[in-house]
Formats: sequence, structure tokens, C-alpha cells
Amino acid sequence: MYAAYGSKHDLYLKALERYGAHEATKAQQGLADTGPALPALRDFLLSYVDAALADPERTGCMVTHGVMERVPGDVEAAQRLRTALGSLEETFFELLLRARTSGELTPGTDVRSAARFMVTFTQGLRVMEKAADRSYLTQAVDQALKAFPRSLGQSGSPTGG
Repeated sequence: MYAAYGSKHDLYLKALERYGAHEATKAQQGLADTGPALPALRDFLLSYVDAALADPERTGCMVTHGVMERVPGDVEAAQRLRTALGSLEETFFELLLRARTSGELTPGTDVRSAARFMVTFTQGLRVMEKAADRSYLTQAVDQALKAFPRSLGQSGSPTGG
């Protein structure tokens, strides 16, 4: 191991990079649908919930654990974690921009702030997946999506109904 990675810390950093890249790809693919953006966002968030609840040990998200355990003391890990979270923010930004452009959100919606809210909410969701059941987490997702200002004619319901 030391010959290949140099140290346990270097191995952790490589694993963190790989995990972050995998999660970024998963988010981009999960939110790339050309249909309505907000139902896609809800489905994506619930896919996190379903994956966590399917894990009998509820091991959780490496990025979330990294933020809680390694930041601010580990500068190298913090940089990689910020990259992973930044990638998620950009994916949410693109999705929410599409929602604003398509009329799902009001024209003045600050999609950058909304994307940052979603990153923050997602990290909290990833923590709560360890302790809560699906009903609790689904209610939290639906409540978070109510924070977005909808255009006239758009339902306040996160599922569009």
C-alpha cells in the first residue's frame, strides 16, 4: 500500500477523489433528464434516501463524513471535499436554471443561492439518513422543495400536482 499510495492519508485522498467523481457523475446523470426539473430533483433526492435505507449498515456518504471529520484540520481533504460539493452545486445550478427557463420557477429566482441551499440541504439529508425512516426523509425533501418560488400556474406541490 505504501509503495502505491505513499501513506494512509494519500490513499484516503485518492479514494475521496474517486468517490467525489463517481458521485458527480451520478448526480449529472440523475438530473440530466429533459423533463420537468423539479420532479427530477425530487426523484434524485429520494434516490439518495432509497440507497441509504437499502444499506443495512447505513454507512452514509464519504463526502458528508469527510466534511464532518476532516474539515478544517485537513487542508488537502478540505480542498477535495470543496471540489465535490462544488460539482454538486453546479449540477443543481444547471437544473434550477433549466427550471427557471422553462417557467417552473419564477423569473427572478436566484438559482445560485438555490443551488447552494440544495447542497446544504442534501448534506443534512445525508446525515439524517442514518437516523430517520423513509416517511420522515420524504417529508423533509418535499418541504425543502417548497422553498422554491413557483411561477403562476405551477403548483406548490413538489410533484407538480
